[in-house]
Amino acid sequence: MAYWCRTSTLLVICLFSLLVRPGLQGVEYTLNYAQVGTSLSFPDNQGNSWMSTGESFLPANVSPQIQKAQSVHLAFPLTGWNQAYLNTDWKTSSWLGNYQTGSQPWVYHSSLGWLFLQQLAIDSIWVWHEELGWFWTNAQSFPYVFQRSIDSWLFLDWEGKDHTLAYDFSNFVWFELGRPWRSLVVTNETPWGGTVTAPAKFRKGDSISLVAVAVPGYIFSGWSGDHAGSANPLILSKLDSSIELQASFTPISEAIHSALDRPYFDHLTTVSQKKQAHLELALFGDTELISTGESNPYEFSPQGNKETRLRVALGQVDSSEMVGVFETGSHLLTHPVMPWTMGNSFSVELEGSSRGIVNITVLEGDNVHGISSTLLTLTYPDKQIEKRALAQDNQGNVWLMESSMDGNPLQDAPFILLPQNIEPSWHSWSPAFGIPDDFTVILDHSSALRTSIYGSIPNTTTLLLHREKRQSQNETYAPGLGLIKISIP
Repeated sequence: MAYWCRTSTLLVICLFSLLVRPGLQGVEYTLNYAQVGTSLSFPDNQGNSWMSTGESFLPANVSPQIQKAQSVHLAFPLTGWNQAYLNTDWKTSSWLGNYQTGSQPWVYHSSLGWLFLQQLAIDSIWVWHEELGWFWTNAQSFPYVFQRSIDSWLFLDWEGKDHTLAYDFSNFVWFELGRPWRSLVVTNETPWGGTVTAPAKFRKGDSISLVAVAVPGYIFSGWSGDHAGSANPLILSKLDSSIELQASFTPISEAIHSALDRPYFDHLTTVSQKKQAHLELALFGDTELISTGESNPYEFSPQGNKETRLRVALGQVDSSEMVGVFETGSHLLTHPVMPWTMGNSFSVELEGSSRGIVNITVLEGDNVHGISSTLLTLTYPDKQIEKRALAQDNQGNVWLMESSMDGNPLQDAPFILLPQNIEPSWHSWSPAFGIPDDFTVILDHSSALRTSIYGSIPNTTTLLLHREKRQSQNETYAPGLGLIKISIP
């Protein structure tokens, strides 16, 4: 028996044979049409098959009773049998894998997540994906896809995996899907009272840091919105969704006359600390316990800062505890996550608005600010070259002595890039009110990170590197390897 079906504008030819076996009579399967047709293979020995072309749905009153197809070869994923996969609303495709079609033209793919499908020709499909944007593929090309935003081919390694990896042929890097970009919106309720340093976007699962800097005469008085409190810096760990925050700054005169239960005292854990902060604000106009505009940044010196030297002279601390003292061999980096020696050359992944590889070379030492330092060159995919001078003090802290991009300075003064003893939420300034223009914040320690160059690496440390003359970037370091990944939102 054969059926011939005509739409109002296009001819749909339906050719099939009904070989109904005992026990299968009365079992009804509905064939769903999408924009362009499909082909099905039947489980008989004579090669009987169903073929269709056209851009229309099959009329609702046609419900052929036929044997259940063993396989469905789909030119367009929304076509096929509604009972094609384990008697559920999921479908299976010989090339696309398993997916759910409850909200077509949206489908939910078992490995790629939500996909928006659009087809303009037979066996040619455009797909929108949250992380990849629009890409093109078909049954012959997949899992190779063409990503429109970067004008490049990708290879998706997804089958049988608990996550999806993609290889970018234009930038020669693997990257992991499943961590789409999220947004961070920070509103300054009192813009005249200070500023906030924060990324505009981040990847799902990332940790981020926000730093509020008050102007003279104001104190940072707290966060509201999706997070409350007055911690500064504010570390938000392993975020899943977009964030909206408000930052507030309060005149010091108002803070002096406030009770100790005001939000800007919330981060102080004891009543005595709150009383101390309140009293110091009244007497001196600033306090080490709350972020104010009266900056007192660390004074760099080859012999340590003058305050520490005075304490040594008074016998209050031992000279070996002086931070910022650089001795002979300060260019020899022995920090566990910076085991670099002269002549090393390696590559790290760059992630962000663009993808690629940063090539790093460790050069011979040089004298920077009177300190013996190790020099690094970082060559970015856009051919910009960053130079860094690093030195290690007597406490084992690694300092970023100087940095430049294509010969233009990136920082105003040396600061600690990584402390000897890494702790989550560590930051490179003290006290709290003396926030410098250039600083680092530890965002995450310790955690595992997957990279295309080294695979999965445990015990990594991710820091935020902020320099006033360059966009902030996250850098991930690993024991025995050093820098392994750079992320620029």
